[in-house]
Amino acid sequence: MNKKTIIIVLLVTNALCLVAVVFLMISIREQAARQIVQPVPEQIPVETVQPQTGQASTETLQQKPVAKKSIPQLTLQAFAKLDRTTQAMQAYRETLRTEPPYLGASTSSWSYAKLGKYQKAIEIAKDEIQSNPEYLPPRYTLGWIYAKLARYNEAIKVSDDAIAFDPSFADPYFNIAWSYLKLGDYDKATDACKQIIKLDPDSAMAWFGLARIYGILGRYEDAVDTYNQALRIKPDLEQASLFLAMDYYDLDTLEDALGACKKAVEIKSGYYEAYFFQGVVYDKLSRYDEAIDAYQNAIRYKIDLAPAHILMAADYIKFRKYSEAIDACKEAISYDPDYAEGYYTLPLAYMLSGDTDLAFEQAAQLNRLNRQDLAKVIFSITEN
Repeated sequence: MNKKTIIIVLLVTNALCLVAVVFLMISIREQAARQIVQPVPEQIPVETVQPQTGQASTETLQQKPVAKKSIPQLTLQAFAKLDRTTQAMQAYRETLRTEPPYLGASTSSWSYAKLGKYQKAIEIAKDEIQSNPEYLPPRYTLGWIYAKLARYNEAIKVSDDAIAFDPSFADPYFNIAWSYLKLGDYDKATDACKQIIKLDPDSAMAWFGLARIYGILGRYEDAVDTYNQALRIKPDLEQASLFLAMDYYDLDTLEDALGACKKAVEIKSGYYEAYFFQGVVYDKLSRYDEAIDAYQNAIRYKIDLAPAHILMAADYIKFRKYSEAIDACKEAISYDPDYAEGYYTLPLAYMLSGDTDLAFEQAAQLNRLNRQDLAKVIFSITEN
C-alpha cells in the first residue's frame, strides 16, 4: 500500500469516528430530555414502613414495593380508587339532622333543655306535669328531651300520654315519628307523620319529616314530591331544599340537584352544608373547577369542615395541582387528626408528585387509625 492510499484510509476512518461521536452525543441528549419529561425512575427500591406501636391489628405495612409506573399511569389507577364523593355524601347526610325539631311552647323546662342542661330540664318538666297534668306543653318538651337523648321508648310513652289527654294535639307526634325513625321502625314513623298531616295539613315540618322517611326507604320520587309540598307551604325551609337536592342526586337528576342547592343558599346565607353538597354534585358532573369553588365556599363558613378539604384535594389532584392537594389534605388533618380520609388522600398526592418517602410515611398513619383497608388501597395502586 503506497503512502497516498494510507493517508486516504486514515482520513476516512477519522471522518467515520467523528460521525459516530456526533450520533452518540445526540443520543445522550435525547435520553436526558426523556428523563426530564418522565421524572419517575425506572427502578425504585423497596420501602420499609414500620408500623405504629401498640396497634390492635397485627397487619403491618412492611416491604411494599413501588412499581415502575409513570405519573399518568399512576394517576389513572389512583382515580379508580379515589372517587370518595358518594361515600362522603352518604356519611355527611346522616350528620345534618342530629336532633328532633322543637315546635312546642317556650316552657320553663325548655329554657334549660336548649342550654343542654337536660337533667335539670327533665326534673322541671316532671314537676310541671305533676302540678298541672292537663297542661300539655311540658309533656311535649319532656318527650323531646328523651328523643334528643336517644331514650326513644320513653319519648314515645310520654308523647302517647300527651295525645291521650288531647288527640288533636299534633306536636307530640313529631317526637313519636323521630323516635321510631331512629329505632328503624319506618312504618310507625310514617304513620306518625301522616297523623300530623291529618291534624294539620299545612304543617311543613310534617311533610318534611315524611319526605325524609321516603328518602331513607329509597322512595326518591315520593321524597321529591313530598319535599316540594313542604316547600310550597314554607318556601324558606332551607333544610327541605338541601334534602331535596340529595334525593335529586339519588335520582341522577343532577341539574335539579344543583338548583335545589342554590335555592338553599339563597334562603340561608352561609349555609355551608348546601355549599358542600353542591360541590359533591359538581364532582359527579365532572365539573371539578366549580366543585372546588363550592368546597371553598363551604370552608369559608366552616373552616374546620374536613370532608370539604379532602374532596377539594381530590379535585386538585385531577388537575395535577399536587401542591394545592397536599395543602388541602394537611388542612383537613390539622382540624381532625383522626380523619382517615386525610391519610388516604395525602399519600396519593405525595405519590403522584413523586415523593414516595412522604407518601409511605403518611400512609403508615392509617395503621394508627386501624384503617388497614385504606392502606391496602394505597399500596395496591403501586403494585403490578
